[in-house]
Amino acid sequence: MEKKRTGWLGILSIALVLLKKQAVLINAVKMLKLLKVAKPLVMVLSILVSVIAYGWLYGSWWFAGGLVAMIFIHEMGHVIALRREGLPPSPMVFIPFLGAAIFVPVMKTRHTEAVVGIGGPVLGTIGALAAFAVWALVPGQSDLWLLVSYVGLVLNLFNLVPISPLDGGRITQICGAWIKYVGLALVLTFLALSRQPSMILILILVLDAFNGMPRWWRPILSGILTIMMTTLFAMNIGTQHWLIDIFDVVMASFFTLTYWLYDRNNERVVQEYEDDQTLTRADRLKWFGYWIALIALLVGMLLVQAPYMPKKVLENARVMAQ
Repeated sequence: MEKKRTGWLGILSIALVLLKKQAVLINAVKMLKLLKVAKPLVMVLSILVSVIAYGWLYGSWWFAGGLVAMIFIHEMGHVIALRREGLPPSPMVFIPFLGAAIFVPVMKTRHTEAVVGIGGPVLGTIGALAAFAVWALVPGQSDLWLLVSYVGLVLNLFNLVPISPLDGGRITQICGAWIKYVGLALVLTFLALSRQPSMILILILVLDAFNGMPRWWRPILSGILTIMMTTLFAMNIGTQHWLIDIFDVVMASFFTLTYWLYDRNNERVVQEYEDDQTLTRADRLKWFGYWIALIALLVGMLLVQAPYMPKKVLENARVMAQ
């Protein structure tokens, strides 16, 4: 009798364990479904926040929508390139006044990184040219289409600066490490010409491209640059709204803290690519040619559009580009 009772207790225990496992599985499935819903929800909410922020800044909801659409099309270029390379893209996250980002896995080859990098500017350029075509070919269209196209071209052109994390850095890393110093010089030139302290935030972002130096250099330099930018804002240098100045300081402080936490707890690792030994001079020249051709197309289209833009609109576009 005792054996039968023990047997039934054993069966009951097993049943309870199975029920618990089933409950865990059900909860896991629910969490996965929630995540599937949450990821696109985050993207949609970040898009709405960006439209509201740009609409408030520029005083035009239509322009804000057009600007966010240009950024979305650009990022979709990266998504398409990632899928073409068999890599899973993450949902887009839009950050007002900074653009948008897609978090991607580590690239195993330089070729893959170049393909993913060029996807955004290529599709972004097509989107900007489509807006220009609407303005030029459809009678009675507002100059808003021209302005959105112009700003879209400028954004894609700036993204081609050859230093990571900008797309130009991802494209030209296949050409050699030397080109990132060209990118750094261009960023410094933009900073000097624009006289916008907010450009210092770009300098903080591109610090990650120089990973061969001692591990503590990045947070220290980032902290110095953050203090410099904050001081220039306090001196009322620049044309941004003071709320955006505060936003830039917060973002710079966030990146500085991130650099400090990462470099404190992790060794700096120089990424190695599987195709480092198989890349030929022809491969490097080919990608360099793609990069130059895309820059030439963007510059050419900006020169074509500039005469058609009213002076006031062109001045506003330049301010927005800064």
